[in-house]
Amino acid sequence: MSVSEGMSQFLDGAATEAEALSDLVLADGMSPRAAEDDQAAWWVRDRDFFQRELGTFEPSSWIQSTAGWYLAEAAHQLRAIASLLRSRTITGSLGPLTRAIVERIGVNAWILDVEQADSMERGWRAMLNALVCGSEYRKMVDLLRAPSKTRKDLAKEYRELRAGVRTWFSPDVDEELPDDVSLWTRSGLGYPDFTDVAVMGMSGEFDEKVRRGLYAAQCGMTHPNIFVLGETIAPIPGADLGFVHPATDVDKEVRVAFVTFMRGLMVWSRYFSIESEFDVLQSRIKEISSRFEAASPVSEAEPEEDESSP
Repeated sequence: MSVSEGMSQFLDGAATEAEALSDLVLADGMSPRAAEDDQAAWWVRDRDFFQRELGTFEPSSWIQSTAGWYLAEAAHQLRAIASLLRSRTITGSLGPLTRAIVERIGVNAWILDVEQADSMERGWRAMLNALVCGSEYRKMVDLLRAPSKTRKDLAKEYRELRAGVRTWFSPDVDEELPDDVSLWTRSGLGYPDFTDVAVMGMSGEFDEKVRRGLYAAQCGMTHPNIFVLGETIAPIPGADLGFVHPATDVDKEVRVAFVTFMRGLMVWSRYFSIESEFDVLQSRIKEISSRFEAASPVSEAEPEEDESSP
């Protein structure tokens, strides 16, 4: 990939800050959780609510495991973006990885919503997500012809999970397709589509229509779309065709991944941490963000070329 000196500095600088941001999870561990008896912490209040009202910790367990695993997975994806930036191999890969981060952070933002959802709603969202994921997982295992015992054990676990959700949350089940958990609702609200998830995941500094557009573009980069691909193809001296990535486009895509992951960290910390730890994390994120902004090449706005032919 042929790049200017300024663009090269940005790619390396952005990679360094993406690694620093992901290390807040992968190297340092997620910010310390509030003590188990700290009623100021959302996760403690939710856990105690479920035990008191439902007689079980299971919804709280699904909230905690889902949020933690998705954030850790997104951290690995951000680190993968850093590797792509350093090796100058962003063609065909940057968009899908950014989309993956946006989706995982979006699901976490939906489940860990402390502004519009109460404890029951958060538990419902986490367990509905588990049901939808479990349903898709079972289909995959069946198609791969896994051993009969594996499929039977999985089916038993899934039936127990589904029975628990129906007992604890009394969802409205579709009469024609009662087994399609993606159609289950509670108080009129069910499983969001991934565009809505993406809107929840991305920072509010982007207008909602822009967020929807960015996610549509990421989908276009993930699935085979000749028109989306055509935006990056141009004649290159000495080659038939090559991939061209304007600095502004690269900056925008990396920025979406970066800012979305920062939002994911703050959402997780707000739910699990005490206020002082939240403030410390926020300060560290601001430092990393400032360094990222300093490396931005937006002012250059010059095309950068990948001279490898398709």
